[in-house]
Amino acid sequence: MNKIKTYINGFDVCLEGGIPAGHIALVVGNAGTMKSSVVFYMLYKLAKNEGKKGLYLTLEQGKDSITKQMECLGLDLSCVNGDLEVIDIGDIRKKTLLGDSFGMELEWPSITDEILNIVRNFEGCELIALDSLDALYSLTTIENPRNKLYYFFEELRKTNHTTLLISEMLTGKGSFSRFGVEEFLADGIIHLKIEENGHSVNRLISIVKMRNINHKMGYLPLIFENNEFRVLDKEDLEL
Repeated sequence: MNKIKTYINGFDVCLEGGIPAGHIALVVGNAGTMKSSVVFYMLYKLAKNEGKKGLYLTLEQGKDSITKQMECLGLDLSCVNGDLEVIDIGDIRKKTLLGDSFGMELEWPSITDEILNIVRNFEGCELIALDSLDALYSLTTIENPRNKLYYFFEELRKTNHTTLLISEMLTGKGSFSRFGVEEFLADGIIHLKIEENGHSVNRLISIVKMRNINHKMGYLPLIFENNEFRVLDKEDLEL
């Protein structure tokens, strides 16, 4: 089975080598858990180290904003030879606002079809990231989300890209997704969370679900230092 490495030191062992190629995985967590940074880091490392072509679609931030943010983490796009493209699809949001001013609303199929067309037309691409599902949901009212999301996930799956969908967890909600169906449609779920321990705060990461592999369970501390993400295992914690 072809695997896509996360390049988070110590984490790929938990995934038996990486995320199975072609999978759709949710990367979920509350605000401040570095979801976008972790996903961008993965695509960046795959582009730089393996020449895998990736596409980072952002609805949350403009291209300049997110690239500057990632440069502060040592992830400079000029070092990947054009193998990682950041595309601001905020034009869809602008169209929605324009529609609102005329009392109209873009329909879900037209929004998702526009995104799918961008993905299909990006030549040589192996990896897709969408930041974020919540921003996508904010553009329109989704009636019958089970059917609409099933179509969107299946069309993404047909592209044969490995896809990472960033999603915000709602505080106090037990589900890993907005509508409760995304976690069943996705092949994998990577959960990031912040744990308070007295005066210290730890960032944790876990594989909640990953089809077709025997992944490890449980939460591991996630740290970022020297421009690298890594997890701490039991041996690290005992030192």
